[in-house]
Amino acid sequence: MMTPQENGPPRYIKNPWFNVLLGEHSTRSMKDLRYEISSLRLRASSFAPKPRRAAPRREDLCHHPQDKPTTHWASEMEVQPALSPLSSQAVYRRGNECCFLYTFPLQNINSWEPFRRKFEAIEEEIDLDYLMQTSRRLAYDMSIHSGIGGIIYMYYELNNITGDLNYLLTAARLADKQVTHRHMGRDRPSFLRGHVGFCAVALPVLAKAGELNEKKEQYLCDGVEQPRSEFFAWDPSTTVSNELMYGRAGYVWALLWLRQQQDIVNPREGGARRREWASEEDIRKGVALILDVGKQGARSKRAKELFNKNPPPLFWQWHAKCYLGMAHGMAGILAVLIMARKYLPSESDLRDFILPTVDCIVAQQFRSYNFPMYAGSRSDSLVQWCHGAPGITLLLLLAEKVSREILGMGYMTQALKCGEVRHL
Repeated sequence: MMTPQENGPPRYIKNPWFNVLLGEHSTRSMKDLRYEISSLRLRASSFAPKPRRAAPRREDLCHHPQDKPTTHWASEMEVQPALSPLSSQAVYRRGNECCFLYTFPLQNINSWEPFRRKFEAIEEEIDLDYLMQTSRRLAYDMSIHSGIGGIIYMYYELNNITGDLNYLLTAARLADKQVTHRHMGRDRPSFLRGHVGFCAVALPVLAKAGELNEKKEQYLCDGVEQPRSEFFAWDPSTTVSNELMYGRAGYVWALLWLRQQQDIVNPREGGARRREWASEEDIRKGVALILDVGKQGARSKRAKELFNKNPPPLFWQWHAKCYLGMAHGMAGILAVLIMARKYLPSESDLRDFILPTVDCIVAQQFRSYNFPMYAGSRSDSLVQWCHGAPGITLLLLLAEKVSREILGMGYMTQALKCGEVRHL
């Protein structure tokens, strides 16, 4: 990774692990480095002016992994599988120093405390209310992946972890403003992209904050339920994909996450809820359809060609390629199926179809411990959440527990190898 210079032409950062959970792989100028909070990317020039603060002490900064050349920094990460797709992450710049904050799914307040001061320093640099009024990106992007939905999700998770009411109030204020004053788009109905993810996050946020009235609940539930007819229709000619970022797996993920949150935020009273935010029937339909498409794909001529006449039990394509990664490939679809294992049509689906397909992905691993973008590719260049070892690591961690329960053996060895990608 290149470092900035005080004089001379601008240098560039090219760090494929920068957004290890979101999969961003970008090259950016140090003079135009973007602040990042959750999944929102904002230009520093658009920030509202604020009084200058004293520069943070060097010991308070998270140093770049190159500061410890003898230890591969990826091996030091503690990545824990979670149903939630994101966690708080940000980048903070002061002069020529950059502070990269990686916060993986946090389990309790003790795991949050080391990052609190750094996060608060970033908050002081960003005026969200000002940006809500001036940023064209916020005006159109409500998604968790790259819009205001990701910020709302982050504050909601921080409230769950720390119990700090201010985080919940901030999340509720942002969500309420979107519901009240913005028209909701109908594109890309999956958890990470589009309106479904925002609606799925806004429902528990507003309910927990006591701001969810009947009108808002109806509006948000309609936003979640609207894609059902399109996504759950079996039509081989349809353009609906099965991958995580834009397809059926992403929609099932939204339903899974929303149902989990409803059990926490809106538990049953007297044996029944006023309204179900996500029904078991919808989740079962989505899971069954994804499995059917995968089984049919495994019988195709294309699957046999790519896997030397020994195709995996499940096979999906996106844009005519068998992608392997988390965002658009088999890893993301399999991860959702594992998380939805109690909704599988048969108990044997996990043992006979899902885990053997995970084995086929593991067999594609390079000697560098990275993975190709798609089956049949020999290119070993992308190390992202979208494509490569980082996303597949999360699949292996999810498969580890269920595999040990069923087969008595897991994937921890392979997951640890993913943290030692050699060519970074």
